[in-house]
Amino acid sequence: MADEKEKEAAAVAEEQGQPKEFDDILGAIGEFGRWQKILFCLVSLIGIMTAMNTLAQVFMAGEADHWCRVAPWDQANCTDTGPPDDWECLLEKRNASIPLVTNNKSDKAFEQCEMYDIGEKPFILGANSSFYETSNTIKCADADGWVYDTRQYQTTIINEKSFVSLAQSIYFAGLLVGSFVFGSLADLLGRKPTIYIATTLFLAATLGNVFSPSIVVYMVLRFFVAAGGMGAYLIAYVLGKPF
Repeated sequence: MADEKEKEAAAVAEEQGQPKEFDDILGAIGEFGRWQKILFCLVSLIGIMTAMNTLAQVFMAGEADHWCRVAPWDQANCTDTGPPDDWECLLEKRNASIPLVTNNKSDKAFEQCEMYDIGEKPFILGANSSFYETSNTIKCADADGWVYDTRQYQTTIINEKSFVSLAQSIYFAGLLVGSFVFGSLADLLGRKPTIYIATTLFLAATLGNVFSPSIVVYMVLRFFVAAGGMGAYLIAYVLGKPF
């Protein structure tokens, strides 16, 4: 009987002297208790905010249908449809000045970056390109800009700034840079200080986006929104994963 107790005590002493695995410690203190649930919810908020900002681009920079603006025709009235900026009047001007092309879905659509070489010829209601005796096309003039279909989106950053070609490229560049920079920074400073830095950058850039005075400022801030959001999300994921 005494020998069994001595063996049992020796086994306990030997077990206590060995280093514990992290999973063993979690099992002893409770694997998914109240503290772990609170931590998981807090780090999940960062992922939710990052996802919201990624999807926000769809609405802030929604790309509506657009075509070249013919500046000399701006004040031309459509006597049968309404004033120069009336929607039906704009469509009449589009039909007369914009060529039809085949899109990716094999459907006919109006060209978005080219127009017929109308020159200074006046607008005539119901006319088409053959009336103006031209089949030559020219690129949209940046100074003239574009006409936008505002039936779905009344205004977006693209409509206001004639920002047609570049949409989310800079945002995704920020995601790429943020993952590298803040991943390396977490190894140098630790995860907690780095997540504070990334979250502060993310919040500051997001608030600044609301008051962007120009398209350049808007896209620069979107870059930092993406970088800070991705950095905070990756570190939050690492912090929450073990629990």
